[in-house]
Amino acid sequence: MSCPPKPIIKPPISQLPEAAFIAELCHRYNAIPESIRQDKEMMQIFH
Repeated sequence: MSCPPKPIIKPPISQLPEAAFIAELCHRYNAIPESIRQDKEMMQIFH
């Protein structure tokens, strides 16, 4: 029986250089489903 792979631990995005920070921020925002992004109440949950 093999062990599961260890997760890749990333630094907090606040510690990334500016371009990488913006790219990660966009990636995370775009990962939110469109139906949730269009609902103000649901977006407050994500913030």
